[in-house]
Amino acid sequence: MRPDLRRVATAALILAGVATMIAVDVGHSLRPFSRGGGTAGEESPASLPVVLWHDNEGSGGRLVRNRFTMDLEVVRAEWRYLGAEAEGTEVLAFREAGRAPLNPGPLIRVPLGTRMTITVRNPLDRTLVVHGLGERWVAAMDSLVVPAGETRRVSFTADVAGTFYYWGSTTGATLFDRMFEDSQLTGAFIVDAPGERRVRERIMVMSIFFAGVDNEGEPDFAMETFAINGRPWPHTERLMYDVGDTVHWRVINTAQRTHPMHLHGFYFELDAKGDMLRPGVVPPSQRRLLVTESMEAGETMRLRWVAERPGGWVFHCHLSWHVLANAAPGQFASAGERENATVFPHDHGDAHNHVVEGMGGLMMAVEIRDSAGRAAAVPPVRRLRLIVRSDSTAGTMRRFDFTFPAADGSVPTGPLLWPGPVLV
Repeated sequence: MRPDLRRVATAALILAGVATMIAVDVGHSLRPFSRGGGTAGEESPASLPVVLWHDNEGSGGRLVRNRFTMDLEVVRAEWRYLGAEAEGTEVLAFREAGRAPLNPGPLIRVPLGTRMTITVRNPLDRTLVVHGLGERWVAAMDSLVVPAGETRRVSFTADVAGTFYYWGSTTGATLFDRMFEDSQLTGAFIVDAPGERRVRERIMVMSIFFAGVDNEGEPDFAMETFAINGRPWPHTERLMYDVGDTVHWRVINTAQRTHPMHLHGFYFELDAKGDMLRPGVVPPSQRRLLVTESMEAGETMRLRWVAERPGGWVFHCHLSWHVLANAAPGQFASAGERENATVFPHDHGDAHNHVVEGMGGLMMAVEIRDSAGRAAAVPPVRRLRLIVRSDSTAGTMRRFDFTFPAADGSVPTGPLLWPGPVLV
């Protein structure tokens, strides 16, 4: 059963930052579509396969003794990132031959020393370049170039244990500037060290997508959506643990941005901090207890923490504009409309369920049950009136503070105060 999302972040207070918007030349690859629509000469959305959200709980491919094989292909598909019944967006996605497309792509997980043979088929009308399917400690090119309509095969040895990933592009973009239809061509690649005890762990792949909007005579623009394992909050998976569990996570940042990832309620220990080529194992003597770790684009990390107390908690990017409410395809007709809705919102929605209706992007909910497997009891409600003040005007770099009402219930005057009052 899904945990009560209202208990996950009952004290969540977020000041929305300015949503990122960029001017673009909107072409075929950027068009969102409604089911049943389509453009003359293009593949109808109804004929496209639907991308499945992929939680990375099992490896794809086939591992027999010490040999791993996988048949990958890239396909054009419909990604319904706001839910199975929501309007979708056309993207490119990886899939195993004969299976549904996945976002992120099929998980590759093998023991160290495994001999790998991976075939990549490209049915598109443009060249596909796939990175990351190769050895880490060998001075060799790791890019697999697959011309339009052709198939290529690569063989190598999984020579370094760690948290890695593979990714593709059809536009010649680097990992750091993929934005549109090829931005979801990413999959996790995990190599397990010999003798390493397999534990229950979760693998989170962060991605970003820019939805282009034709602005009717004005400069076109694009709006970004962040996702974890193919879904933005509040559609992300809910993770369940029991008090006393040791939690193991691997996090992969292919979302083109720096993301300070923050865990509510607990300290975590960072076991490794690497990237597509380096495992980045942290020596035990240098491991730190953290609540936030900043991840640059392309970085990976492996962490663990102990679920010491029951309740609802969240793991999220600590940049406010990376957890803004998601914009549906076609929701805004102009960049100005999007900015006004984000920076100067008039309708705050359901204040009692803001964590669902007013937030999106890079966030995961965690529910920890007590020793009897029960969810934490909801404590008595203590009502406080917290006032947000500003000494600046709309259209400027706004400044705000938090304060409590004066004794007579009025809003206090005077300069803004930082930090705000302590909530106990």
